[in-house]
Amino acid sequence: MSQTIFGYESGTTRGDILAGLTRDDIRIDELSPSRWRVTNRRFQPEDRRGLLGFIEKLEDGFEVMELVDGWQDFAWFTFSTFAEADAHFSGSQP
Repeated sequence: MSQTIFGYESGTTRGDILAGLTRDDIRIDELSPSRWRVTNRRFQPEDRRGLLGFIEKLEDGFEVMELVDGWQDFAWFTFSTFAEADAHFSGSQP
């Protein structure tokens, strides 16, 4: 029997979740002057499956915390600009 986490089967990959996402599918909500929540607009705001991760402003750039593997794990990335952190989620160029 497979396990379901936040509506996804265990083992769901980032590629499965982000497949076909464009910049227009990404929503970024400011939580504070230095933190943002990143969600997939294909889901209703209250649907946890739409949560992709968070962006945080650091002294020298931006850190992305991305939820991966069916939200059972996290991956961390750093970028020089907010545009690069934003583009990480849609695979677009900043």
